[in-house]
Amino acid sequence: MTVLSVHLLGFTEGCNNKVKDLKRNAYGYRNFNRFLHCIICAFLFFVPQLLKKSMGTP
Repeated sequence: MTVLSVHLLGFTEGCNNKVKDLKRNAYGYRNFNRFLHCIICAFLFFVPQLLKKSMGTP
């Protein structure tokens, strides 16, 4: 299935790669909640930047 869009998919590919890397390194985590927490913490830095871009503030 091909998705045609005017937006670049680089950010999405980067996020997907980061999650795959975390999954690879998560071998040995005690439970899924710890893994999920690790993913959330990894992306907390990007959320404020995305909100600024979407609202148009510098």
